Amino acid sequence: MSNTILAPLAAFLVALSVCSAQARDELRRNAAPAGQAGQPVAIALPRPAPLPITSGVYDKNFYFFRVLESPGALAVLKAEPTLAALTLRYRERLVAALDSCGEKASCYINAARWPDAEISAVESALRALCRAPTADCQDMVVPLRESGTMIRFHGRADGDLLAEAWRLSGSGISHILSTYGDGAAPRYENIDSISHDPRSSAFGSLLRTALRVVLTTDVKKNGFFSDGLELAVARYRQHAAPFIVVSGGYVHPARTEFCEAIEMKRALIDDYKVPPSAILLEPHARHTTTNLRNTVRLMYRYGMPFSKPGIVVTDERQAAYIASDGFDGRNRLETGIVPYQGKKQVSPVEIEFVPGIEALQVGFEDPLDP
Repeated sequence: MSNTILAPLAAFLVALSVCSAQARDELRRNAAPAGQAGQPVAIALPRPAPLPITSGVYDKNFYFFRVLESPGALAVLKAEPTLAALTLRYRERLVAALDSCGEKASCYINAARWPDAEISAVESALRALCRAPTADCQDMVVPLRESGTMIRFHGRADGDLLAEAWRLSGSGISHILSTYGDGAAPRYENIDSISHDPRSSAFGSLLRTALRVVLTTDVKKNGFFSDGLELAVARYRQHAAPFIVVSGGYVHPARTEFCEAIEMKRALIDDYKVPPSAILLEPHARHTTTNLRNTVRLMYRYGMPFSKPGIVVTDERQAAYIASDGFDGRNRLETGIVPYQGKKQVSPVEIEFVPGIEALQVGFEDPLDP
């Protein structure tokens, strides 16, 4: 690196350190929030340390929601009648959408939105939590202030800070729903626009599956907010199966450098904390037929009894297709065999199948996945 670059870089770093010190002093003098009785209260400045990020997209966009999921905060929120009622109402709205929206994407997007009246009700409830003599909102306030993610509002009272964090987070969700649900143009339209057609039935089916994930997993246990788990992970944790097989090769887009199965395994380990010993990797299949065939091969090679069924977990469209007679015919046409002895659809997103020994037959006509 040349001196021409080093000199301004060094000057910038020195200036940054001075500005940081000045900024911290300024915060100490002016940014302490007023207490509920109008008296200044001592608060911790944002900690000069990385945030504890569990899920990058979720935590960086909605760190406030992650704060609300701490055990102390969650206990307070669950005990607040207004918040409990709003949570139930929101969940009932999503369940109704699953029953009535079919493959209409806009219907699911509208169900997921929080009406202005409910947003205001949550703001009022959060303020009341910090005013009540028996309630303790510090499990929410302290980590939020320490994170610095609401630094512009550190001068607010505790209840007002929480209400503002909720309002802005809700606004962020509305923006995401509009951009990546309705197809509204984002700020940088050329690089950030939605890649799906928001009016297509395929996109509606995708949202229907996503909603089913939310309703199937720990949202119903945790109450006010929680991030969803993949359906397969949920079934694994319910002991429906001892292993998860991730199947998929280098498929989309053409000549991609990414293998679907490898990326899924990485997500299972990093994001969902599934032990690696419970994951079987199948990195070759490029079609639904060979997804299932190759999985059955793994079941046989690893000594799993063929008398016990496996479970395919996928989206509703794919599940209906696998359950159909047409899928049997496609297997015979493309691979010459049917890799299962029997199958039945046990839920809109699950197919139970009994593995078949024919799956071991090599497919000589497909050298990329024989």
